[in-house]
Amino acid sequence: MPKYLHTYPAGPSIEFDAAQNQPAMTTSFMILTGGRSSRFGSDKSQIVFAGHTLMDRTLESLPAGEVVIVGPSFKHGTRSIAFTQEDPKGGGPVAAIAAGLEKITSDLVVILAIDMPYAGEIVPLLLSRSVDRDALIPADSAGRVQPLCAIYQTSALRRAIIEIGDVSNKSMNLLLGELDSETLIVDPTVTSKLVDIDTQADLEKVLETYNLKREETEEE
Repeated sequence: MPKYLHTYPAGPSIEFDAAQNQPAMTTSFMILTGGRSSRFGSDKSQIVFAGHTLMDRTLESLPAGEVVIVGPSFKHGTRSIAFTQEDPKGGGPVAAIAAGLEKITSDLVVILAIDMPYAGEIVPLLLSRSVDRDALIPADSAGRVQPLCAIYQTSALRRAIIEIGDVSNKSMNLLLGELDSETLIVDPTVTSKLVDIDTQADLEKVLETYNLKREETEEE
């Protein structure tokens, strides 16, 4: 398994040329923790994977920039993090995104679900592409999209949330229906990085795929 963990200094939202002859756009990162999962049986952010919790893996894989975590707050020594919580708590990903947007100040936002252990390895790919529409969402060769590992125009997300109205327990498909999204078909070697962990069986499958041993989940 490739080494990927690096510690980056905290700093302002990163800037990059979205396309030639276009002004630089600022980018932030929003991490959705989901809290305690009924399907998994515990807080997935504290799953220990290859020696690190999923939360630490995600944070350490991100370049410098504004980070907003939707979920319980905690202390992190290497960077500044803004915390918020969806209302109601456990109200689903759309409610979580709506809450996170209140803390976002950048032009673009990369949204990552905490239960994707390799999501951080997709981030450089997302940041290397211009976001000409409302969102750029990776998908496999069969067209299955992963909207919780994608980059969005912040203003477009805000408009979509307003259109939806009551965001509690709303599906991501409903949110995507309000957006003009571009699908990024990724290479099969990258597709494997889009795996997520919803259940204990999912975790066992990922561990087997990458020849890793089961480790105890850290308690808060």
